[in-house]
Amino acid sequence: GARGFDFYSTKDRVMADTAEYGLMLWDGKSKGTINNVVNLSRDGKPVVVYVAPKKQFLTVKAFDDLRGVLAQGETESVERVVSELQLEGLEHRIA
Repeated sequence: GARGFDFYSTKDRVMADTAEYGLMLWDGKSKGTINNVVNLSRDGKPVVVYVAPKKQFLTVKAFDDLRGVLAQGETESVERVVSELQLEGLEHRIA
């Protein structure tokens, strides 16, 4: 059957609950990848994010570090991700 964002976000939440840390590959657009980073960082688990368009690794050790990752994404995509994941508290701080 069809598997949408809700299916994958539930699966990813279970993985985040059992993980000690995360390694994410982000295309600068994907909502699912950022959702995984949010889940892990809110649980105080470190995440290394490879931002493919920038060919750069960034480390997220706390939820607030997410703005540095978002600043590397495509503006329109980041605005959509921030809105859809209800991360509005970060949007005014994105560089």
